[in-house]
Amino acid sequence: MKKMKKPSKIFPTGLAGKLIRFVIFFVLGLGLTFLIITHVQMNLLSKMVEQEEEKQADLVQQKSEESISRLAQESLYEMIVWAADKTDDEFWILQHDILTLRQQAEDVLRHPDRYETLTVEPPKEENTGRYVLQMGCPGSFDEISPETMETLGKLANLSPMMAEMERGNTGFTVDNVIATPDGVSMSMDNLSGWKLDENGDVIPYDAREYLWFQDAVRENTVVFSVTPSQYDHVNEVICSVPIFIDGELAVVLEVSSRIDILERKLAERNIGQNGFSILVSDNGQLVCSLRTDGELKMREDVTEDIRPQINDNLAEVINKGLSGETGVTLTEVDGVLYHVGYAPIDTTGWTQLAFISEKELHAPGKELVNDMEASTGNLIRMLRNVFNQSAVVRALVLGIVVIISVVGVSFLTKRRVAPIKHMTKKVQSFTGEDMTFEMEPIYETGDEIETLARAFEHQSRELKKYVEENIRISAEKERIGAELNVATKIQEDMLPNIFPIFPDRKEFELYASMNPAKEVGGDFYDMFLIDEDHLCMVVGDVSGKGVPAALFMVISKTMLKNRAQAGGKPSEILFDVNNSLCEGNKEKMFVTVWLGILTISTGELVEASAGHEYPAVCRADGDYELFEDKHGFVLGGMKRMRYRDNELVLKKGDTLFIYTDGLPEATNGDGKRLEENRMLEALNAHKEEKAEQILNSIADEVNRFVGDAPQFDDLTMLVIKYHGA
Repeated sequence: MKKMKKPSKIFPTGLAGKLIRFVIFFVLGLGLTFLIITHVQMNLLSKMVEQEEEKQADLVQQKSEESISRLAQESLYEMIVWAADKTDDEFWILQHDILTLRQQAEDVLRHPDRYETLTVEPPKEENTGRYVLQMGCPGSFDEISPETMETLGKLANLSPMMAEMERGNTGFTVDNVIATPDGVSMSMDNLSGWKLDENGDVIPYDAREYLWFQDAVRENTVVFSVTPSQYDHVNEVICSVPIFIDGELAVVLEVSSRIDILERKLAERNIGQNGFSILVSDNGQLVCSLRTDGELKMREDVTEDIRPQINDNLAEVINKGLSGETGVTLTEVDGVLYHVGYAPIDTTGWTQLAFISEKELHAPGKELVNDMEASTGNLIRMLRNVFNQSAVVRALVLGIVVIISVVGVSFLTKRRVAPIKHMTKKVQSFTGEDMTFEMEPIYETGDEIETLARAFEHQSRELKKYVEENIRISAEKERIGAELNVATKIQEDMLPNIFPIFPDRKEFELYASMNPAKEVGGDFYDMFLIDEDHLCMVVGDVSGKGVPAALFMVISKTMLKNRAQAGGKPSEILFDVNNSLCEGNKEKMFVTVWLGILTISTGELVEASAGHEYPAVCRADGDYELFEDKHGFVLGGMKRMRYRDNELVLKKGDTLFIYTDGLPEATNGDGKRLEENRMLEALNAHKEEKAEQILNSIADEVNRFVGDAPQFDDLTMLVIKYHGA
């Protein structure tokens, strides 16, 4: 066996051997030290990444929950306001139709000699599915009094109007009924077959037995109720109103819509995958709900109050909505936590509630945190792979360093350790608000350190995009709000608003004002000189509210002014503008208009009305009274409608007051309207004031009457005091 060589035989002896051994042991020690430091720093960096990921995940989850909750409440608030407004529009249509029908029916009842007596037949099988006017009575048709038959025969002249109400609201309005005090009625519907028994005889129908008849007579105003139909037993929302002539009940009018139609409309406005909406009446009745079980399922008896049967917190939310409040809160339904938005339905005094579960609302945030945790787990696994691969590289580097000398070891140590130290320092400086990581030349090593640095840079860039997107969304909301403010200012500038508008004219004193219910409104007024001796005054009220009404208002105002300046009588001006507005009016919008032309030198006023409110006139030695001029049809409703000129002479000291229905229909928190009698009392209390002071005083009277109740409709007023030529 050969003997192992002694160290003195392996390395040169003397100074050279010592230097070689010194270099070898120094390089080996330096290399091992480098390996140990690198390994420790890599492990430290890995731990720091894990800790920072936990901080980021906690921060993202906290910010996400706060942001989602805030945005959800804002979105739910906007959604319930929008949805309640849409639902209110449906009821407003019923109310508007029945008030329009009441106006025409009252004219028939007060002036029966102007109308012929028509025949109203009982239900017939062959009319099933067709909208026809048909009679119903509590007993035999032979027992109906001649007076009742005469009244219904006169009212049958309203058949085209009642049919148009059905056609105009197809898919919502089911029928409309006119009932006399003795229970006899006539209805416009397509249910003839339902009104006959198996023998073909007419099923008795006594309108007096139904809540819609009783409530309307008792309240003497428009009332809404919910009750099952006598014929197909489907729940219906019914709007009814009485007509009293000389203090005696003449008839009760009714317009109804099926609940299932309303339920479909509510379902279209739900939010979220499992969100739902309900509608509750002022008596606590559950009017609409698609829930099939639990606290908010539909009851067999729709007239019962659900509030004693549900949890106290949910009942309190319903009471807030019924009291006219709008808001968003948390509540439980069947043990599940929901965000609920509630808002009043102004027309009916009911409330609409929209629900979305807390779990569904925060699901995206939790999914984001889970994705971040998965992404960080992948990053840590990648780091560990990088560490394992770099161990082999470092071993090879150490061998090379041992061969090439201490200088090479020093160079490689600096190249390997410096980027990691710099990266560690950068990571340690991260905060919750600033986690920006940018690629620097020091990281461009061409190995795993560069890969790690680029991964940090990518993650930092994605986080910055997320923050910038949130900022963009906030800016967009502010832009929309600013555009609405600009639209409001544009509309204000379109109306004459610098008074006195004709400072050199001493023959009259003229002021006007318009206060929209929303950011932009549909009311308008105008006044301009056709020539030196003729002053034209216009007041209009467009159907609907908001931006569509404002656009239609601009078109109507412009057409009226252009046509009036071309000359002609008020009736001719309304005739031409009506025909122009009907062209291309696919949205079926319309406008009520009062237009008057005053001969300044004589005080003679020629005016015409397209379905507008009666003007009020105050003589110099008297009080304000309504000037009941002959109304024409609204503009934009039907082509080639004729209008009638009405004449009125203003004498020195006389005052004329024109207004829109937002004044008499101003409603306080108790649901009471100002109405014409209170309006006239307020005008008479301030009749000695100047024109501008009259408008301010009436506006103050309206504000005192309405109180904290929200403004439902635009309010426009115009007053002219005639001083004589």
